[in-house]
This record gives sequence, C-alpha cells and structure tokens, in this order.
Amino acid sequence: GVNDNSYERKIDMYPYFLILFVVLIVSLLDRVDKKGSKSDKLVILILILFAGFRDSSVGTDTNNYVGIFNSIDFINNSTTRIEYFFILTNKFAHIFSDNYASILCLIALICVSVNLKLIREFSINTGLSIFLYITLGGYLFMFNGARQAMAVAIFGLSFRYILNKKPLKFILVLFIAYLFHQTALLMAPVYFILNKNLSFMKILIISGLFSVVLIFMSQFLSLLSTDIISQYDVYVDRGSRGGQVLTAYFVILTTFLYWFKQKVSKDNSTQYNFFLNITMIHTLVYVVVQISGVDVNIIRLSNYFSLGLVFIFPIVFKEFKQSERPLLKLLFYGVNLLFFYVYLVRMSSLLPFTFNTSLF
Repeated sequence: GVNDNSYERKIDMYPYFLILFVVLIVSLLDRVDKKGSKSDKLVILILILFAGFRDSSVGTDTNNYVGIFNSIDFINNSTTRIEYFFILTNKFAHIFSDNYASILCLIALICVSVNLKLIREFSINTGLSIFLYITLGGYLFMFNGARQAMAVAIFGLSFRYILNKKPLKFILVLFIAYLFHQTALLMAPVYFILNKNLSFMKILIISGLFSVVLIFMSQFLSLLSTDIISQYDVYVDRGSRGGQVLTAYFVILTTFLYWFKQKVSKDNSTQYNFFLNITMIHTLVYVVVQISGVDVNIIRLSNYFSLGLVFIFPIVFKEFKQSERPLLKLLFYGVNLLFFYVYLVRMSSLLPFTFNTSLF
C-alpha cells in the first residue's frame, strides 16, 4: 500500500542522512586540528567511498558511465562525443581495478577533493559549508551527471582568478573544465559579471540577456537527433517533479541574501558580493527555465554556480549578533535538512541507495 511504499522510501534514504551526520561529526575535528588537514582527509575519504561504492542503479547516468568504463578500450578518440579528459580518467581507473567502483571512486576523488579544497580556501566556517555542500545537492550532483560534476569542480578553481582579475589563468582553468564537459565554455562571460556590484536594473538586463541565451540553447537542443536527446530524457523528471520546489526555495534564499547585503560589514563585503552574484545567476537559471518553458535540461547549468550558497551563508551567520546565532542556526539547519529530504525524494534515481555487491 501507500504507507508501505512511504516507509520503504524513508528506509532507502537513511544512508544519505547517516553519511551527512558522520561527515559533520568528523568536521568538528577542526576545533582540535586547527589546520583541518586530518579532518579534511577523513571527510574526503568518507564521501569518496560512499559515492564510489554505490551500485550502478544509483544515479541517472551511472549505468552509462559504467558502460563507458567497461568498453573504454573500444572507444575511438577521434569519433566519440565523450570528452578527452573523461576518456583518460576511465583508462587511468582501469589501472587500479576492472570493477566499476574504480571509475566511480576516481570521479568522486576529483569532485570531492576539489570542492573541499575550495571550501577550505573560501569558507569562514568549513563545517557549515560542508553541510550545505551535501544538503543543497552539490555533492549528490555527481551521482547524476559525473562528467559535468568534474567540470563544475574544476570551474570552481577559477573563482580565485576572477576575484584577483587574472584572465589568462581563468581561461586555462576553463579550458581544463571544458575537457571534462563542453558546457564549461558557456561560463566564459561570467568573468566580466561576478566582480560587479549588481544593481536591480543590472540584474534585469542580465536576466533578459540570459533568457535569450537559454532559449537559443533550447532551440539548438531541439534540432539534435533523437538518439542524442534520449540521453537526457532522464533529467526531465527533475524539471517536472522537482523544478518548482527547487526554484521556489532558491528564490527565497536569494531574495533574503540580496536584502541582507546592506548589513554586511566592509571587511566581508567584497567576498559577499562575489558569492551573491554567483548565487543570483544560479537562481536565475531555475527562474528562466520555469518561466520560459525551455528544455529542463538547461537547469543543469545552474550547478556551475551552486557553491555560491555554500560560501555565502557562513558570512551571513558571522554578521549576526552572538546571541542570535544559536536560534538562527537551529532554524537554518532544520530547514536545510527538510530540503535535503525533499531533494532526495524529488530527484530521480537517487533512491533506493544500495551498495555495489560485486565488491563483496
């Protein structure tokens, strides 16, 4: 019956909440280990093994990647649509094992280690940022789109070059990300946007231009052959079932953050504005897709900007009075845990979570 199915679904998602709890406990070691090196390594290892030892049924694209891994010796580099660095990643994974856990672990190693490095570099509260990295879906994205998830992680390394206005290094990082997933090239214009102090009028202008670009991209996607489009059909579920929920949640968060910037101290304003811009673009992707009705697969571009929320909320809590922080954190953690639950239920192919039994 309905109740049995609901109960089974709750059981199915326990591993996700358990791994979140374990990672948060481990991240508290930062208080003992000031440099965070030991806790960082343990967090990275836990998240890699959880993602790497999952069954091929967990994640919309996982079976496709397992298929690529198993047939990598027969893939022609000159004719395949698969990006060059991802082919190399698969070949390198075979050195360690012919079990598909090898490629899933290597993908997780790239994504998690780079994102944790970024959290260590930019966040003023690593524990809170790790919590957001998991509950807002940044970590889980590689379960559904591994190639792009690697490109997203690499793209995050360009933030320091945007902040420090080093265009050549930005281009180099963007090119490396492109070799994992071609959509990374679409991020080139953000170099000229993210350091700006965006007024409401500038946001409207950027929104208009962004809408035109996304609609054009959607039209281009509709011209592709049926066999290419079919590879993306699994993501339609995300738009039809979860898109409205995600959009509403991110609009609420972004509106609050835009209002809050007037309360940010001068010492934190540069980084706050930078991550606020990233967050606004992230939310803008969802809004444009929902309003315009363009292909829901365009939503995946929002992942390039998902770290904005991960870095900005630690700044928000720092700006609140000491006496206000406990209640606000309790509310914040509660809301995000609820969001994590909805995310797991709404996202396709994340449930049930099962381990790769061929390893045992």
